[in-house]
Amino acid sequence: MEDRMDILRKTLQKRTDALTSGNTEQMADLLKEGFTFVDAQGRQFDAETYLDLFVDKEAIEWISSTDDPVDVTLLGSTALVQAVTEDQFLYGTTAYLGRFRHVYLFEETEHGWKWVFGQATSLET
Repeated sequence: MEDRMDILRKTLQKRTDALTSGNTEQMADLLKEGFTFVDAQGRQFDAETYLDLFVDKEAIEWISSTDDPVDVTLLGSTALVQAVTEDQFLYGTTAYLGRFRHVYLFEETEHGWKWVFGQATSLET
């Protein structure tokens, strides 16, 4: 039987896979009601806007997103995930490469781990 950490790690991989493949349905399934994301410029997005701007293939084309290292702290039914992420993507006709420190909060529900909150801080490249 898989333990909670194994299931969370698989959920984190599903999040990355949904992001880089532009799979809005898969990503939406991972988001908890009330989801919020704060980008590296301090802008706040709800689930619908996050999916439209960061996942939808019509808006963004992901080349890669790599988390390294990932530190996970379990606090009851909440998981605090910290990662340094290198992202490469095309937004319109402009190519971007960036390094970010990400903080994610996930909540363990009867339907698995759900992403509640994320925040990105830009790191110098």
